[in-house]
Amino acid sequence: MTELSALRQKVSDWLEEHRSSFGELCDELWSYSEPGLREYRSARALCDYLRAHGFEVEEGIAGMPTAFLGTYGSGEPVLATYAEYDASPGQSQKPVPYQEAVVPFAAGFTDAHHVLGVSACAAAIAAAKAKDHYNLPGTIKVFGTPGEKLCVGKPYMARDGYFDEVDAFLTWHPGHTTHNFNTTSLNRATGSSYHVIFTFRCRKPWEWSGIGGLSGVRHPGALEGVMLLYSLAKYMRDHLLPRHGGWTISEFIMTGGQATADNWPPDIAQIYYALRSHEIETQEILFQRLQECARAAARATFTDVEMRLVTKTRTGVPNATLGHLMYRNLEWVGPPRFSDEEKEFAREMMVNFGYEPLEQPFNEMLTPPEEVEQQMQSNLPPAQRHRGSDDSSEMGWHAPMGRLMVCGNALRTLPDRHYPIWMEGALCGTTSVHKMGVVAAKTIGCSMLELLTRPEELDKAKKEWQTRTNDRVLPPLLPEGLKPPINFRFPEWIDNRYPEEPIQDREWSIPPM
Repeated sequence: MTELSALRQKVSDWLEEHRSSFGELCDELWSYSEPGLREYRSARALCDYLRAHGFEVEEGIAGMPTAFLGTYGSGEPVLATYAEYDASPGQSQKPVPYQEAVVPFAAGFTDAHHVLGVSACAAAIAAAKAKDHYNLPGTIKVFGTPGEKLCVGKPYMARDGYFDEVDAFLTWHPGHTTHNFNTTSLNRATGSSYHVIFTFRCRKPWEWSGIGGLSGVRHPGALEGVMLLYSLAKYMRDHLLPRHGGWTISEFIMTGGQATADNWPPDIAQIYYALRSHEIETQEILFQRLQECARAAARATFTDVEMRLVTKTRTGVPNATLGHLMYRNLEWVGPPRFSDEEKEFAREMMVNFGYEPLEQPFNEMLTPPEEVEQQMQSNLPPAQRHRGSDDSSEMGWHAPMGRLMVCGNALRTLPDRHYPIWMEGALCGTTSVHKMGVVAAKTIGCSMLELLTRPEELDKAKKEWQTRTNDRVLPPLLPEGLKPPINFRFPEWIDNRYPEEPIQDREWSIPPM
């Protein structure tokens, strides 16, 4: 049997050999900065990357044009990872040590999904090359999952059965300002996220005042319905949610009326809600109360309201076996190391924000996962098992899932410091995130090779997964027939729809003031 050290070295060597093209692809996706479900060029670039290295790629899976599945090899075991590549609306930032947008109000990367996507694909390619070199059996898959900020991509793939044949998922996420470690997860996982759109319609405004009554007065319209729901939900939040634990009700207004300031009331208005909490039972209570608030707002404003479910995610299922395995490989790879120039850029950001600069602004140390989880739990209620949310939790209900975290897009976490989000945005356009991404790719690739050559580890991970789920797997929460929300007018680039056409001047849907 081939020594694990030789397999690891093969993965590492391939990634070192292709380090330059790795960084170029990261920068290409950064230049696109495409928001959720609009990642046309980014998805195409990743698909081309996988195809160039022998992967079979299926695009547009699960009803989403920017979703894809890359597959290499055949047979068992089936090992998978996922790529994300969506930017966050409103977070455009130049790679400079002060706050300045590339395009005002536009999308930009803060948690480095552009690097996450490239790293996942590069890890799968490196593992595939090593697998072929040593003639190992098995299949390697990369799921291209769009719209993570909307928690959309993975739930629809799960509902449509794309995760059913996977034996293990090996995944990662960049660190961030409040949780910035080089580590893995053992016994903690993300919570649940529900997203929904309420559309208010003002169909019969005359019924508010009666025929001929209050002539010339503007009646309540759809915008009033949205505003009243917004207020009711704010009051509801005070009574339902704890003041700690990271659970939130967030919203944004998708359209405020589609009308001029005429005397006629707005015919239509939409508001989008995202609910995050630690257990499904809590989510269902929040969801029902929010619907009651919407119906009450509609009755009070003489409007109709329709609800459109966007997504529902299950809480995560951790796997300590894969957490330990990935941490062993992270120890072999080592943490990212940053140059003097990269550190000086980080220190300059701190000075510009009014902080004393750190001699070592980046985290270049490994932290054992047990230590990280002890620290996390100290900030949570004793019984709370989950924190935060994203849609990666969907994968853990179909197979054991390991979770890695690597630093590079955020500064070292200190108890008395709070960094603004634009600092993450600035770092995302620099070479520091390339180094973070290479470490992640090496760790995932090496972990895949360890599972391919040590079936006892995969068996152990599966037994733990069965224990944690009690052999009763929670099925996907999305109903059959629900289509992905690809047609809604989320914020986006105006010139972004056709990847084969060159980008001209980037124009965001919200014009600069």
